[in-house]
Amino acid sequence: MNSNSTGGFMLQTMLYLVNHNSTTLMNTIYNEKVEPLEDPLDTRCFGVYGCFPVTGPWMIENRPQAHPFSPSIINVKYPTFTDKNRNVPIFIDINDPETIIKVGINPNAHLYVVAHGFLESGDRPWLRQIMNALLDYEKDATVVVVDWKGGSSPPYYQAVANIRIIGSITAHVIYSIYEETGMKNLDKVHIIGHSLGAHLAGYAGFHLQRDFGLKLDRITALDPAEPFFANTDTIVRLDQTDANYVDVVHSDIAYFVNGGFGMKQKIGHVDFYPNGGREQPGCSTKSLQIGCNHVRSVKLFIESIHSKCPFMSISCDSYEAFKKGKCPSCNRDGNYCIRFGFHSRRYFQGIFSMGFYSHEPIATYLLTNDKEPYCAAHFKVTVKVSGSEESVMHGGEFGFLYFMLKGSNNTQSRKIQFNPMPVFFSPNSNHTFIAIGDDMEDIKTVFVEYKFKSTFNPLTWRVFTPRVYIQYIAIESMERSIFMTFCPHHKLPVEGDQGVLFTEDSCQWNKNH
Repeated sequence: MNSNSTGGFMLQTMLYLVNHNSTTLMNTIYNEKVEPLEDPLDTRCFGVYGCFPVTGPWMIENRPQAHPFSPSIINVKYPTFTDKNRNVPIFIDINDPETIIKVGINPNAHLYVVAHGFLESGDRPWLRQIMNALLDYEKDATVVVVDWKGGSSPPYYQAVANIRIIGSITAHVIYSIYEETGMKNLDKVHIIGHSLGAHLAGYAGFHLQRDFGLKLDRITALDPAEPFFANTDTIVRLDQTDANYVDVVHSDIAYFVNGGFGMKQKIGHVDFYPNGGREQPGCSTKSLQIGCNHVRSVKLFIESIHSKCPFMSISCDSYEAFKKGKCPSCNRDGNYCIRFGFHSRRYFQGIFSMGFYSHEPIATYLLTNDKEPYCAAHFKVTVKVSGSEESVMHGGEFGFLYFMLKGSNNTQSRKIQFNPMPVFFSPNSNHTFIAIGDDMEDIKTVFVEYKFKSTFNPLTWRVFTPRVYIQYIAIESMERSIFMTFCPHHKLPVEGDQGVLFTEDSCQWNKNH
């Protein structure tokens, strides 16, 4: 890669970002000055790559009309990596089949094609990270990067137009690999695209079917870009028909006026919404890091390749219902659990083979940690506040509960926060939330702490020692389908940071006393 051109591209990108925070960047995208076309009904054709109209489904409200640049201007490159040449790629030249032979692609192993997004280039660190992760997982695989930096710079609407022809070119590259290596089909070809790269992958899948009669096995869309794609015709954006399996990770679905870049709409076979698809833990709203939520989809997917953590996601009607524990655990009452990320395919195939898939996108949710490792286990926790005389006399408390789970062989979890916002624990009330923590094979005891919001109880008009009288805590490991109930030793109340040990045996003792 030419260092001068790369430096110029990065300088252009930095100047663009310096003048636009995430919110104003989105406003700028939707209000960019568009150069009018000489003939709005004109269709541009580029030889074997096809013709690209700007009418029909491409001409919708708020979507600027723009023709893609010519292939010579974009000059898309395809650096290709195998386990033997991770540091120095071999560049595939579609006009020279010998370059494909030179790479040494194994036709019986997976071919991964990875596409970046707007304002990026093929030398982004995350592309090298995902390449290494994929080759570590499958030594015989090949990774091809779609480096379209010649078409990814501002204005945004032009980059949107450019990915149409880049998708077609990429389809031709994949077909050339198919021909030159003697592949039987594309059952081991997987395109991974981030942001605009996700829709680029969709175009590649479309052209492979239309131009060559071949269907991609899989497309993974990492936070596909929303501006100019939301609620468009399926020919304009990525959709289920572009591959045998399309999985989508949504990580930045805030409305564009609030700085969100990613699509909210379900567009795949499985659509993952980590942390509801927005406000990712660790991505502060005051952060100067533009696109933190948008990039989190990439980090989560890379971790999923090798993670030994279950990384399970759970289907649910909504994120709010999921957080409140209103959705059943794995594979109960028509509910699905699908492993998040790289290994999701076989879980989806299981659902499909059992006849449970209705061809509507499956929306699944999961919670993550705020830093690596992001994967966490999910626990559905129900707290029953006692209705005993002592509890009623004391009154309710406003604050937070924390747990520490202990299992066999001295295993224990980190401290788990039960309720994300302060809750009023009134006598005889029930409270259910989904909490995350370390994965536990079994749970023997639970240590419970209470953090009060104030030592002043307006119901009793006195200052007192904060305490919550808990009758029992029911904990369900949603990944392992383990359900257990724990009670406080000798009905002790939970007082501040002192904490109380809850055990199963105490439930029977408390019942008899």
